[in-house]
Amino acid sequence: MNIHIKRPLHARELSLSPGNYQINIDEDNNQVVLSNATGMFRLGATKRSRKTRVTRPSAHLRQVVGEPRWLLLVQVPPAHEWVVSLSEVL
Repeated sequence: MNIHIKRPLHARELSLSPGNYQINIDEDNNQVVLSNATGMFRLGATKRSRKTRVTRPSAHLRQVVGEPRWLLLVQVPPAHEWVVSLSEVL
């Protein structure tokens, strides 16, 4: 699964540059792992159950309304979603 980040973002002490990232889930450590040519970034994530089933993995980046914060939402079968909170570099 892949995602494109359009602007610089922070996840705690990690900085994510704009670009394309490969996404993997590390369930044992509750992390979403982003990787690209510059490195691997392990982001602490919260796992939550979805009410609807997920048939294919997907990832979405959504801005929180009225805030400089973004949520990376990674949905994986059968019915789980991993959430990572990111903030804009100001």
